[in-house]
Amino acid sequence: MNGFLTLMDQSAKLSTDGKGVITIIAQVSIKCHEIFCVKDVDSGEMLQGDGQARDVMHLVRFEIVLKENFEKGPWDMEIGRWQITDWDDLLEGNVWFT
Repeated sequence: MNGFLTLMDQSAKLSTDGKGVITIIAQVSIKCHEIFCVKDVDSGEMLQGDGQARDVMHLVRFEIVLKENFEKGPWDMEIGRWQITDWDDLLEGNVWFT
C-alpha cells in the first residue's frame, strides 16, 4: 500500500486543488444472447441480419476516477462514477472519445 500512497501524494502535489487523483480501469468480458437485425419500420422488411439469436462475447472497458483529499486526512476519497469508455475495442483505447 506504500506505493499507492506515494503515488497519490505525488499526484496531489502536482494538482491545483491539492487532491491526489487516480483512474481505475476494468475490462470485463460479458456473454450475451443477442439478436441482430435491421428492419424497415414501414414495410417490416429485414434489411440486415437474419433475426437468429446468437451467443456473443463483448469486451467492455470501464473507468472511474478517485480523488483523495489529503487536507482532510488519508483515505478521505471522492469516488466518481463508473463510465463505459470502450466496447469491443472499437475506440482502441482512445481516451479522446470518452
